[in-house]
Amino acid sequence: VHPIHLRSPLAAIAAVVQYQVVHEPEQLSVTLALVGGASPDPAAREVEHRLEAALHSLGAAPLPIRVRVVPRIEREAGGGKFKLINAAAGVTAAGRRV
Repeated sequence: VHPIHLRSPLAAIAAVVQYQVVHEPEQLSVTLALVGGASPDPAAREVEHRLEAALHSLGAAPLPIRVRVVPRIEREAGGGKFKLINAAAGVTAAGRRV
């Protein structure tokens, strides 16, 4: 699944200020930072629902989605571009383990 298919549903959620998705071998791990006053549980459920729908519409195999809400997402050391979508070590771009 191309990262744009994961970014688009998340960018449409008004409560989300920042997000980062990591494709791990057995799940998608999503970290969210929300606008002030947003409720974490409804935002997390909406993220799960939108990502599940996006994956389903693309014919991708179902994958557990773990959502974690944090006050802010820190940038990685060394600067550079903030990566919204990452693959965990050992996962190829096609989602297979190496």
